[in-house]
Amino acid sequence: MKKGEQTRLRIVETAAGLYQQQGYHATGLKQILELSKSPKGSMYFHFPGGKEELASAAAALSGEEMRKALDGVIREAETLPDALQGVCDVLATRLEESEFLDGCPVATLTLEMASRSPAIQSTCASVYREWEVVIQESMKKHGLATDQLDGFATFVLSSIEGALLLCRAYQSTEPLHNTARSLAHFATLLQSAPSV
Repeated sequence: MKKGEQTRLRIVETAAGLYQQQGYHATGLKQILELSKSPKGSMYFHFPGGKEELASAAAALSGEEMRKALDGVIREAETLPDALQGVCDVLATRLEESEFLDGCPVATLTLEMASRSPAIQSTCASVYREWEVVIQESMKKHGLATDQLDGFATFVLSSIEGALLLCRAYQSTEPLHNTARSLAHFATLLQSAPSV
């Protein structure tokens, strides 16, 4: 990787962590450059669209890293309930290791900026859709009917996102563990239900 590419990646990774923990508006470009140890001029060289372009790149990077992590957990699972439990366990571990600073890597950006920045909204929506596809692939692998995929994948993702928020509010991983058990139960019921 060339030096310029390394600088760009360092800036994006730093921004991604800060946006996740403290949000878009609380994160200044000066802070990002200082923490990433990047020269001042590199910001607008790599991101001529400014802070919004950087935030979109950060959301895309975070989203792809999370997609890979979820995909890895899901691929190793022998059953759909195991896959859903595994995903929640990974997220709970990340929360605890960060002392509840790191929730969903794109939720804060979505909440703050989706209605204000079409570019950030589009990137966050793409990230969430990619995660839904990973969940759908797991459901397909474990025998759920095609007509069950979209609705249940959205339900799973929404449940996990809500649980992550509650975990940060409660400073406890209990909401994720409760959600995991409920999702596993619903997955078992769906697998045994006749296709409509």
